[in-house]
Amino acid sequence: MLDAKAEVDARLRQSINDFTGQFVARMTSPIDTKAGKKVPLQEAPARTAKVRQNVEKDVSFLRFKLSEYISDARTREMLVQAVMESVTQAYEDWYDAAYSPTNGARSSKGKGREDGVWDPDVFGEWACGVFKVGVLRTNDEGSASSESDDDGSTSSMGAVSGRGGSRVTGSRTGLRIEM
Repeated sequence: MLDAKAEVDARLRQSINDFTGQFVARMTSPIDTKAGKKVPLQEAPARTAKVRQNVEKDVSFLRFKLSEYISDARTREMLVQAVMESVTQAYEDWYDAAYSPTNGARSSKGKGREDGVWDPDVFGEWACGVFKVGVLRTNDEGSASSESDDDGSTSSMGAVSGRGGSRVTGSRTGLRIEM
């Protein structure tokens, strides 16, 4: 029985990786450089602008498709979170390997560069705002409401289970489930 469970887990994990990989490839295709190939300086701003445009367009499509096939809001949010983390990681990898080493170090204090290519930290903050992971949650009656932190601000990640009372929290760096 243990082997069957391990097989199901492995297949589910691979399906999730394939799913997220396809969306990440769609969103980051303008900066997809094979074998660390450098992007010409003059092309980088246009390519990163296209990535941002792709993300803005594909996030709504991603959410729509997930809502068609997955009824559990927590599962949908975790998949959106996985796509967001992979997109920001792909951008950071591109920036560090194919852009930053020849064009200067990361900008300080999270500010954008003058050439229009955003620092990975700035891109990550922007992506959190676009993906809006966990901004909506369901209460015990099943209706959606905006989740806010103690200070009244809307959190970038958080969902609450109406049934078990567990709470999913985290940022673009990870996920934690509290019971």
